[in-house]
Amino acid sequence: MGIKIDLTGQKFNRLTVIREAPKRKNYTSMYWLCECECKKYIIVSAVDLKRGHTKSCGCYRSEMVIKKNISRKTHGQTTKGNISHEYRIWCGIKNRCYNSNHTYYKHYGGRGIKMYFEWINSFDCFYAYVGKSPTKKHTIDRINNDGNYEPGNVRWATMKEQANNRSNTRYFNYNGKLLTISQLSDISNISYTTLKYRLNKEWTLEKAMTEPIKINL
Repeated sequence: MGIKIDLTGQKFNRLTVIREAPKRKNYTSMYWLCECECKKYIIVSAVDLKRGHTKSCGCYRSEMVIKKNISRKTHGQTTKGNISHEYRIWCGIKNRCYNSNHTYYKHYGGRGIKMYFEWINSFDCFYAYVGKSPTKKHTIDRINNDGNYEPGNVRWATMKEQANNRSNTRYFNYNGKLLTISQLSDISNISYTTLKYRLNKEWTLEKAMTEPIKINL
């Protein structure tokens, strides 16, 4: 039997390993829960991670399709074949609002969230309003979580800022204060992703914030 190697924290292409996932029936390979750069989660076998067979949650393949269908002259948003962060965000919003096959359509277009009509077919109009993203960690957030992607209701924000703005944000009683997972992450020095995973698994708040991440040598 081979030596078990803990991949927690390691990055493979766009995927960062969070923790080991339950073994699949009739499969000998280990499986790992990974977080993609686009903040989606996927379970991947150790073999596919190490050999590079799975590079992302699927967003990489989608971007390759986009690249084949856009002109090199698209508003200066492609450089040497790379799509700009802002253009990728614009495409993502459109997909979530109007592509019924998109993973998160039910949370956006499926519940009536739309995109400002002048932005739907014009990246120029969208970019003129939102401007350049402060960093690649920023994405477009809707100030009113039930409102549309439209002037007056969008801003660039980090994932932590967005988490605190969501209507379904979970709050936990910590020393008499109601705090979000992102705020608890800052206090405990446990990553947001790990802390959220633990709490979703119904760990106690104390254990989730204090249990060290195990690394097998």
